[in-house]
Amino acid sequence: MRKPLRLIALLGAAAMALTGCAGEASTEAAPLEVHVAASLKEPMTELMSDYQKEHPDMEFAPLTTAGSQQLVQQVNEGAPVDVLALADETSLTQLEGDHADGFEIFVENSPVVVTTEDAAARIKSVADLADANNKVVICHSNVPCGRATERLFEEAGVSVSVVSEEDNVKAVLTKVTLGEADAGVVYRSDVVGVDGVEFFAPEEAAEIVNRYPIGALSDHPHAQSFIDYVRGEHGREVLERYGFMVPDGK
Repeated sequence: MRKPLRLIALLGAAAMALTGCAGEASTEAAPLEVHVAASLKEPMTELMSDYQKEHPDMEFAPLTTAGSQQLVQQVNEGAPVDVLALADETSLTQLEGDHADGFEIFVENSPVVVTTEDAAARIKSVADLADANNKVVICHSNVPCGRATERLFEEAGVSVSVVSEEDNVKAVLTKVTLGEADAGVVYRSDVVGVDGVEFFAPEEAAEIVNRYPIGALSDHPHAQSFIDYVRGEHGREVLERYGFMVPDGK
């Protein structure tokens, strides 16, 4: 027996409504994609965990960390990113279209020289890095830590022959920690709580400050909420504990 046309139409409309509702629910329940500069890995991991405890109804996708230039490239190529934090303002200008709209500075960082414990006695200044007997590793110049390192060498008036240039600051620290290099230039935040290495803040770094922008790249219901949490009182406490500087009023 054929069903009346009116009944078929009603059943079709109901099916479409249910499909639409399911789509909306899946969008809201989608894990929040957070992509951050490598130097933010530890504090952001903690803040994501803390935020989820307060919002048990939501989930995070695994945290993505990389050099800022790689993160920018991924966004420009269409990667699904909800929250993005970069390690300097130059990287922000490389985002295409209107992606950079709405970003705000939330922390600052500055370069330090990190050495192995054995090399600490002979490397006490930026000038000492120019000694050919010292194996030095730095970030590549196309990433924020590399740009900061270039400025540091310029301020000190030295030319340093390096054994390698890395894609992110964590790779530099790892090589020094493993003894594959005598020294490297990393951020102040990277050496907090790290055992087996020494570090010093050179006087030439006093005016070299990387300002980190953060912003939402989607309308995910938790994107801006999480950013507000990071920039709130608890976020400030966590970031400062990991060695970041939080500017007044941020």
